[in-house]
Amino acid sequence: MKTKAFKSILFVLAALLLASGCNDSILSEEVPGQPLFQINADFIDFGRVELNEPYTQQVWVRNLGPQDSKMYVYYYVEGNAAFEVDSPEKEVVLAGTRSSHPIQICYHPQRTGEVQGTLVIYHANRTLTDDINVQTHRVHLIGNAGFKCITPEPSFTQPATKQLTADKNKAIGRGED
Repeated sequence: MKTKAFKSILFVLAALLLASGCNDSILSEEVPGQPLFQINADFIDFGRVELNEPYTQQVWVRNLGPQDSKMYVYYYVEGNAAFEVDSPEKEVVLAGTRSSHPIQICYHPQRTGEVQGTLVIYHANRTLTDDINVQTHRVHLIGNAGFKCITPEPSFTQPATKQLTADKNKAIGRGED
């Protein structure tokens, strides 16, 4: 009895689809490919940077998914204000195989010492306002600011020369004892 009811339901659904004017192309339409996120760094060490001198490094995000895939990327920096990105709060669309986008991160120290921050990257296969399938990737940032190291110029001076003088009591080559 259950099988007969199930077949009847399928028959009714098929009839409704045909009656509604649906055609086969809509039912067989390909679903766009899924993007595949890639980033070239998980950690960026800016090293020692002179105080008040900006230093920039770059991170690349890529969509390695199929040609018909789209990836929506949004990024910003959190943590220390010495770290900034080139275009904060910007959504970037990476469409197609191997499409990529550089993210410029600037470390502009205002105080001496070590600081840390985080580059936060959200990515999804739909616009990020949908909040569906949004994934987060974090890149740890570290920098150390200091003053310019001034080293003294090496100086090479000749040591004072001492003139050798013969002892007055001993004459050289006179054979006197």
